[in-house]
Amino acid sequence: MTARFATLRVLVPSDEGAAFRTDPKLTLPIEWADGASAPGKFWLVNLPEQTPVKHLVVLAHIRWRIERDYEDLKQELGLDHCEGRGQVGWNHHVSVRMAAFAFLLRERALGSSPCGADFQRLRPNTRTVRPRGSAAAA
Repeated sequence: MTARFATLRVLVPSDEGAAFRTDPKLTLPIEWADGASAPGKFWLVNLPEQTPVKHLVVLAHIRWRIERDYEDLKQELGLDHCEGRGQVGWNHHVSVRMAAFAFLLRERALGSSPCGADFQRLRPNTRTVRPRGSAAAA
């Protein structure tokens, strides 16, 4: 992923947040992806004018990292598989998933597999395990 970036200071008409800023102008970071015929992404930022372009680029692209982490939480750790009916159950579910995710990130950073576990061996035997609520469980 490579692109060129530029910034402009702009005055936005009918800006509701203008009354709360000391500087009436905003910074407009612009991303022009390599191979594209025109710039493709724009953001409005109310950070000080002296903010380096590199810092603006990092902030603009941090959303991609957050989305990837959320997908990992859902796919690898089952964040979206909560069957709880109340706030306490949901809090426990999310807390355990977040702790497991922190552990996995730490293990990845150290360059090892989690505890050397063989996850294929740990999968349940589908012939003997019946999902809760299935017709076979009745």
